[in-house]
Amino acid sequence: MAFYKSERLALFIDGANLHSAGKTLGVEVDYRKLLDEFRRRGQMIRAYYYTVLIENEDYSPIRPLVDWLQYNGFKVVTKPAKEYTDSSGRRRVKGDMDVEITVDMLNLAPHVDHVVLFSGDGGLTRLVEAVQERGVRVSVVSTAKTSPPMVADELRRAADTFIELADLAELVGRPPRQPQMRLASATAGDRDEDDDEED
Repeated sequence: MAFYKSERLALFIDGANLHSAGKTLGVEVDYRKLLDEFRRRGQMIRAYYYTVLIENEDYSPIRPLVDWLQYNGFKVVTKPAKEYTDSSGRRRVKGDMDVEITVDMLNLAPHVDHVVLFSGDGGLTRLVEAVQERGVRVSVVSTAKTSPPMVADELRRAADTFIELADLAELVGRPPRQPQMRLASATAGDRDEDDDEED
C-alpha cells in the first residue's frame, strides 16, 4: 500500500458502513489508533466521520463515540435519520451520507494529494473518479473477505488502491473483549469456572 510521508492526506469515514464491515469481520475499530496510524503515513489535513443520528431519543449508542471523535481530531458530520415502519411492522432507520461525503471530498480535493475513503458503497464510485480527475489518489478501505463482499466491485476497481480492512485489524482494531459474564464471575471470586477453562 503506497503512502508517502510528504503527501497531504485526508480520511473520509462512512461510519455506518465501516461499523458494518468491522462487525462482520469481528473487528472493533479503535479510532485513536486509526488516526495515529494514518498520521504516520502522511501529513494529515483532515479526518471526517459521517453518521446519522436518531432524533428524539434520550440516549443514542452512537452519541458517546461522536462526542469522543469531536474532541479527538475528527470533523464529525451528522444528520437526522429518517425513521419508518416496514411492511412487517418493524421500525427501521434510513439515512445515508453520500451527498455530505461528496461535497466535502470535492471541496477538499484541491488541498490534498491522497484521500482514504472508508466505505464499500458503490454509490460513491463516480465521486472517486471525479476526485482522481482532479489529480488526487484515492484508497478505499473495506472488506472483500466476507460473503457477500462488503465492498462494491465497481468501487474497488475505481480506487487507486484497495485496502482490506482485515489486514488493518491488528493496526487499528481493539483487542477482543472478554465476555461480561466470565469477567463478572472472576471478579466475584468464583475460581471454579476459571479453573475448568484452564484445564
